[in-house]
Amino acid sequence: MEAIDTVNQLSQLEFHRSYICDKPVVIKGGVKNSKMFNRWTLPYLQSKIGSRMVQVSYNKVGVFNYNAERTKVPFDELIALATSERSDNKSYYLQQASIVEHLPELLEDVERPGLILDTDMVNDPYLWLGAAGCVSRLHFDNEDNFLIQIKGRKEVYLFSPADTIYLYQSEKAGGTHMSEIDLDNIDHERFPLARHARKYHCIVEAGDMLFIPHNWWHHVRSLDTSISINYWFTRFDVVDSSGLESAGVQDLCGLIKQFVDRGASIDHKDVDGEPLLLKAIRKGYANVVEAFLTLGADPNVKSYRSNPDGTSALLLAIANRNPEIVRLLLRFGADDLQTSNRAAAFDLAKKQGGAQVAQLLEESLLKTS
Repeated sequence: MEAIDTVNQLSQLEFHRSYICDKPVVIKGGVKNSKMFNRWTLPYLQSKIGSRMVQVSYNKVGVFNYNAERTKVPFDELIALATSERSDNKSYYLQQASIVEHLPELLEDVERPGLILDTDMVNDPYLWLGAAGCVSRLHFDNEDNFLIQIKGRKEVYLFSPADTIYLYQSEKAGGTHMSEIDLDNIDHERFPLARHARKYHCIVEAGDMLFIPHNWWHHVRSLDTSISINYWFTRFDVVDSSGLESAGVQDLCGLIKQFVDRGASIDHKDVDGEPLLLKAIRKGYANVVEAFLTLGADPNVKSYRSNPDGTSALLLAIANRNPEIVRLLLRFGADDLQTSNRAAAFDLAKKQGGAQVAQLLEESLLKTS
């Protein structure tokens, strides 16, 4: 079993380079200066919310899927149900309650993690409240996630998306984000490949934040009466394991437009200062390149990552030997062949780009001459 990285503080740049696209991390004491950490006790929440009706999940085993039985109870009754011994032996869990929609009285205390950027697409914060023993079974989410522990502790087991082949992803409609495996009692005869999955582990204590990257499997158990919130969010970036490489151009245009409509530039740069169009070129994602160019991204944008004078998008595509992307850049107005970069482009094509790329440049020059 592997331990999750644990840090006391994390800069935006460190988060971007080491974690956002790659692996989980626990930030110890990451919310200890927040209002919600210092104010939220069960009596305080009860005083704020009172007898407001809330929807809760319940069962006798304390393991909660997204199809668990649900009922509505007054919030103050939920506190008693979730924290006292029950003659009916049922466990009650307030799962994924939108604070914006259902508990707006708490919004004045809620503080978004500083590692979430203004250009990120962020869902409402959700409240989770339950007694020790409440379990969210092994599943993954399509968005990045900050789990913020306010009171109590949670034990979390995680698995990389690379281990999905060992985790028996459900084929049930509406449940394909769930595993068929009961991680607390694995039936190895039924699920023999589960032995090969590499398990990561951490305990998230009160005041801590756990970052769970998109598509990472996680199994969460409350060790004490627990109050948590979480933020799901999507970063405007070109990253691996997010499905971008196989998405259609029209769907990608719709996704990118959501960020642009929220104020992001179509020539958006990541935290490292690299334009997203160039990241797509480096990764060879022709569909993503076409979507950015269709929406007006600059085909002549330059990368200064390794060249102080800048490397143009076209030169980068030539160096990566990607004729499809070269063709797209030329079609959308890359002008290297009409500038002093012409010789560099042809020279690079001959040395690294291959015959097909060199032919594309020749044809383009003939059309414009």
